[in-house]
Amino acid sequence: MFPRTALFQYAHLDAEIYGVHDQLGELLKERRVNERQVNVGHNISIHRFPVDVMAIIFHFYDLLNERKPMTSPLVLGGVCERWRDITLQTPLLWDRVVVLPPRDSTELGLVKLWLDRSETVPLSLTVQHKHPSPTPCPPFEDLITLLRLHSSRWTTLKLIAPASVIHALLHNLENVPDVIRLRMDIPSNDRMESISMRKLLRPRTFHAKKTSIQQTFLAWDNLTRLDVAAIKMDELVHIIRCGKHLTECTAMYIAKHGRSFPLPSAPFVHKSLKYVKTTSSSNLSDFLRYLTLPSLRKLHYDFLWENAWTSVPALNAFLDRSSASPETFSFTFSLEPQHHQQVDWVTLRDLPRITHMVLDIEHNTRFDMTTALFSRLSDTADVYLPHLRALKITTPTMSQESWRHFHKFLGGIHNKHDDPNHPRSNIHNPFPIVSATSSLPNTITRKAQRPLESVIIHLKDRFTSDMARMMDPYLPYFLDVEKFGVSLKLVDSMDFDMLHRPPKVTAKG
Repeated sequence: MFPRTALFQYAHLDAEIYGVHDQLGELLKERRVNERQVNVGHNISIHRFPVDVMAIIFHFYDLLNERKPMTSPLVLGGVCERWRDITLQTPLLWDRVVVLPPRDSTELGLVKLWLDRSETVPLSLTVQHKHPSPTPCPPFEDLITLLRLHSSRWTTLKLIAPASVIHALLHNLENVPDVIRLRMDIPSNDRMESISMRKLLRPRTFHAKKTSIQQTFLAWDNLTRLDVAAIKMDELVHIIRCGKHLTECTAMYIAKHGRSFPLPSAPFVHKSLKYVKTTSSSNLSDFLRYLTLPSLRKLHYDFLWENAWTSVPALNAFLDRSSASPETFSFTFSLEPQHHQQVDWVTLRDLPRITHMVLDIEHNTRFDMTTALFSRLSDTADVYLPHLRALKITTPTMSQESWRHFHKFLGGIHNKHDDPNHPRSNIHNPFPIVSATSSLPNTITRKAQRPLESVIIHLKDRFTSDMARMMDPYLPYFLDVEKFGVSLKLVDSMDFDMLHRPPKVTAKG
């Protein structure tokens, strides 16, 4: 038999639950009334905006919604009748068309309706068809015919499709558009038939990946920005040579030269190119050996593997020939785990123009490359990278030797005569305040000339108490470094801030 007090308590709890349910119902009812009042006030405020102002707001929303094309007018038009009317009266909301292989004829009708609502505004057209086919399927043929009727309005073309689809879209086009931006991604080993057009396409921006540009329907005299990957070197050199107004060039993973265009017998001068981003390459695909860039301001150079150090002489020859030190020379290098060759970083001495360096290091089981790096950078007899402004290193961990050399790299002096059990006594101000007549020791003077602005160390391991013990003797100095204009960030794999951790916390976890 249950105790009477438990039964009474059970009934009491039930009564309280029912009371709470009733109270919740009343609160929800009151909330709905209040929500209607808010919406009425909101609608009155929104409806005060003129149609042209609302159209501008909608257009900005469409621009911010770039990753989801062909959705903005549908989302906005579904809010209320007035917003639907505004979207239908704003052709700019319908200016981006993305075409995928149609599944049935209804999709053709939707694209036609979309194009009709865009009226006469310039069009951004994306044709995406990832599966190669000898000829376009019948529904897609009708779609291509529809798109060609609006060709005079194309300003942006993004063609990620088989060669047969691109040929069907462009060949014998009557109204050739003034395309501003062109992207072509054709599946590898997919050969395109010759395309004939009444006039050439002259894009200002051109993107391509694994795509041959030997087609004669393209001209480069308007080109200002080039972004290509895995194209042949002779085609790349041809584009740069013809693009007299080119200012930006990103060329990654360039393939060995083909036979479409002759290569110059000597480096040629390109006066307008200011930004170059590329990857290290073999001599057979190194397009920089054909260039002289007197206006170069920014160079971004990605090293792909440790054997790429052999390209350093050619890189320096290019920079010497261009007779200009770039304002920014970014150098990135990822050392993959499968690479077992020791890298002692001595070749960095041959790259004194580097201003920004990003390294992703995997330790060899027999060689600590992070320690080796900071040992080179802290060398007072032979200063490496004298123009370095920013350094970012991703590394598995930092040993005690790594922290010691890192401290010296930042400007501290390690005095071998000091007591090794008190490393804090070896830590000095990296850039002491001096009068105009005073002088610094040579080692400090040379260190101070390196214009460091930012240093980031990102550990792939978690911060541990053992690591805290190795780092803590230098912690006060690291904190002082920030007072001299150097942004210092030290984090582990969990983004735990090892530098500004609470005093009582020695490690995370």
